[in-house]
Amino acid sequence: FCNFHTLQSNPVGLIGPFGAVLAHGPGHTCLLRPDAGGCQNYTISWFFDTDQGRCSRFWYGGCGGNGNRFNTLTECQSLCVTKAQCLLHADTGIQCEDYVQLWFFDKVIGACSPFWYGGCGGNANRFNTENECVRTLMSTAITSLHPDSCFLSQDQGGCQNYTMMWFFDTEQRECSRFWYGGCGGNGNRRLRITTLRVFRDI
Repeated sequence: FCNFHTLQSNPVGLIGPFGAVLAHGPGHTCLLRPDAGGCQNYTISWFFDTDQGRCSRFWYGGCGGNGNRFNTLTECQSLCVTKAQCLLHADTGIQCEDYVQLWFFDKVIGACSPFWYGGCGGNANRFNTENECVRTLMSTAITSLHPDSCFLSQDQGGCQNYTMMWFFDTEQRECSRFWYGGCGGNGNRRLRITTLRVFRDI
């Protein structure tokens, strides 16, 4: 938890939690829609499908197009899977079932946050639990480059969908409870004190 960081631009690219390089510039190629380009010399290529969160095949015409095009599945997966997933906005999808609370990586605050999902559609920045979100993001880690979010002040965020959460209180040097409003805020919050303690000690 204390190794979550807000996204920052640098010459290498967009730096996310745990120092992961999430994108090479703000218009990350993995987030582009597939483009068959011009010409009619069709070959099978691969693109990252932001709706499905995986690489898929498409027909490329041989000229033009954009950067979300790869010769092999492996090449697409190594650059895009997980990394691009974390840059997508929260998408509630379409209500086809009862709304359920899931988790997404909020690139604005650099942490996993809850949101309501309608059951159909949406995008790949969607996790069943906070732990799944954190584990997925940790797999993109390179090295920690920025100050820990443990040192951020407690922030209840906006909205009025209050949930009891935990934050690290730097003055008391201990984990304390607070009411989180359900949106916004910062990375100094956890649903369970055990998760907070584990990440605090990293």
